[in-house]
Amino acid sequence: MGDFKELAVWQQARVLVKEVYLATGAFPSSERYGLAIQLRRAAVSIASNVAEGAGIGGDRPMLRHLRIARGSTAEVECQLLLARDAEILNESSWRLLDSQVRRVGRMLTALISALAHPACQSQTASSVTRTIDQGTIDHRPSSIDRPDP
Repeated sequence: MGDFKELAVWQQARVLVKEVYLATGAFPSSERYGLAIQLRRAAVSIASNVAEGAGIGGDRPMLRHLRIARGSTAEVECQLLLARDAEILNESSWRLLDSQVRRVGRMLTALISALAHPACQSQTASSVTRTIDQGTIDHRPSSIDRPDP
């Protein structure tokens, strides 16, 4: 699959991890082992699963790990909302983080769809991700929910 560090989706997930760590560092000490650690773990899971899928190689393992990463984006979105609702995270920080996690989620969804589509079988994750980043990907209905054969 190539070097995961070249994948635009991994690079954006890395930015998200940094932003989550910075934001949760300002959480009250009572949340140190609560929502803060959950948010950090879920954000790290996104970047880690993209890297692991690329490291294993092959479309099937890559798709599996991308789907797990996509699930972790939903987890981060949920936890961010909970932190905002509990007034642990201010509106400005929430907007920044929500925007970033949703961007990563869209990139993952597009990459999953592109890799799962038979016409893309000859493309690498790097080339598909570059196409996604340039905004030229074909946005057909996602096959995320389709089980692997």
